[in-house]
Amino acid sequence: MSGFSPTPSRRTAEATQAVNGRLLRYAGVVALVISAVVHGALAGSYGAGVSGITLGKLFVVQAVVTFAVAVWLLLRDVTLAWLAGAAIMGGTALALVLAHTGSGLPQLGPIPGLKEESYDAAQLVTLAAEAAYLVLAAVRLLLPSRSR
Repeated sequence: MSGFSPTPSRRTAEATQAVNGRLLRYAGVVALVISAVVHGALAGSYGAGVSGITLGKLFVVQAVVTFAVAVWLLLRDVTLAWLAGAAIMGGTALALVLAHTGSGLPQLGPIPGLKEESYDAAQLVTLAAEAAYLVLAAVRLLLPSRSR
């Protein structure tokens, strides 16, 4: 024999890994899009149309950047895309959780603070999408690199 031919079970395992990688990627894209859509929809109620830096304008930026990362991840299953999504989703989830603590999210220079008293449905949906994405990214990044 002149070449190495993988056994059928090895080919099956590699094919399964490839399918799992695609499923994780598509689920990650869906989670990113959910977060982008929710933030885009909420932007107006947080002052997107008011002059100066507002939470609404930050929501618009989050929505646009998150959607761009979703498209990137959809087109290319690369580590950097997964990490960019994790940074966005992790930061957004952290900001939401901090906004619900006793003192809220503090003002950072010209960026306004945020204090929320209770979670509403949109916040719970986006928090679930962000948490799901972080789990999906961790699993995907732990898969062997050969399937990426």
